[in-house]
Amino acid sequence: ALRLAAEQPAHAVWSPVGNFIAQVFYSGMSKEQLEAQHLWVWIFHGLISLAFVALIPATYFSHMYKSPTSIYWQRTKPRGLLEKIDDIEEQESFGISKFGQFSWHDRLNFDACVECGRCTSVCPVNRAGGPLDPREIILSLKKRMEEGYSKSEDILVPDVVSKEALLSCTTCGACVEQCPSRIEIVNTIAQMRRSVGMEEGQFAEGVAKTLQNIQSVGNPWGLDPDERFAWAKDLDIPFAEPGVHYDILYWVGCSASYDKRNQKIARAMIKILRASGLSFAVMAEEMCNAEYARRVGEEYLFQIQTQMNIENLRQYTFSRILAHCPHCFNTLKNDYPEFERGQFNVISHVQFIAEQMDAGRIKASLSEKERIAVHDACYYARYNQIINAPRFDLNKVEGLETVNPKEWGCNTTCCGAGGGQFWTDTDASERLNVIRLKAIVDTTGCDKVATSCPFCLSMFDSAKSQDKSLSEISIADVAEIIAKNLK
Repeated sequence: ALRLAAEQPAHAVWSPVGNFIAQVFYSGMSKEQLEAQHLWVWIFHGLISLAFVALIPATYFSHMYKSPTSIYWQRTKPRGLLEKIDDIEEQESFGISKFGQFSWHDRLNFDACVECGRCTSVCPVNRAGGPLDPREIILSLKKRMEEGYSKSEDILVPDVVSKEALLSCTTCGACVEQCPSRIEIVNTIAQMRRSVGMEEGQFAEGVAKTLQNIQSVGNPWGLDPDERFAWAKDLDIPFAEPGVHYDILYWVGCSASYDKRNQKIARAMIKILRASGLSFAVMAEEMCNAEYARRVGEEYLFQIQTQMNIENLRQYTFSRILAHCPHCFNTLKNDYPEFERGQFNVISHVQFIAEQMDAGRIKASLSEKERIAVHDACYYARYNQIINAPRFDLNKVEGLETVNPKEWGCNTTCCGAGGGQFWTDTDASERLNVIRLKAIVDTTGCDKVATSCPFCLSMFDSAKSQDKSLSEISIADVAEIIAKNLK
């Protein structure tokens, strides 16, 4: 305004606010007065600007360079991938128990926190009244870093982070998805879990027994491994043979092998595989991949199971592995390549169905029109960006219309089963599965819900028995819906 009042250029009208102030407040001043005042105001503004720049590193505004730096150095590996512990049998310590064990990248992440609280606002455990607060974990670690630490004396759990908070995480990844600095909160929690689990032998109640079951009989239920394919006795399914090439090796997983409700998903997939016309088989030696063991911190058991599964898989010749469980899919696709000979072409069941429907190999239709809400599984949507496939599958069914709840896709809310929580009891005021199913029903108005994860299906079935208002809701996997309505 001072400059415009002094110089009165022809283009002053193009600076309407400055020109208005010049005309109203400075019209009676001489040019010399205007120029002198302009100089002092300019110097004052310059000093303020320089002071602000100098103060940036010591104030909240340091996030202006810390956050971009953190984002620039974020890992290019698949989201949630935990670092493999090489030569695990020779290691003396596991995970992170002291602050000095954090890498420079971890510390950069802590320093980049803008304290916005978005991670906490979307954390399903926190919403349910549980002990986990992702923001407080990062801020506690950041404070410890700023205060200084001793590599030999400082203990993170429980001095800095509570054990209850660590053990309650579902590893859903919602906090990472919402973080503007892309801080890998889940990986930080998993690293500390490794220390608590492998060095102290402490897990959430119920988990230790499940780990023992995997180690002894190859499945978390502790059931007879010879009964793994009992669900398919009347289906005459082919078992893989060495030297024979198959288009698809179907990885059934423990849940659909032993859980009576989820066995229906496996039976539906067999029906779809036969309808596709592709050659397929299952592996008789299949056993638990111990995905959840890695998530709760038992890396040693995970590596043992991984090596045995890879060795068994390499006996056979196939083009792709098909998995209908997002946790199995994520493990086979993203975790196994970290191990020798662990690179396989893996496809999810919703992608496979979409592929077959798009090619016209399978078709489905309903006799009457229906609306169905779609729940996204965390390990499909957030970890592997598989969002459109289940909707494509269902929308390809004639007469079926899909509806999205308020939180869907990468913003989906966890059912509460991930991170080993399926095998534990929670002290939360309201269970995560009930909260999520209620939200789906309330925001869509549908009484039918489609899932794409056997654990989500089990959690929602459990929610129906825990809350009478949900007892009439129909829950089914995408594969079940397609198989039931095949033309």
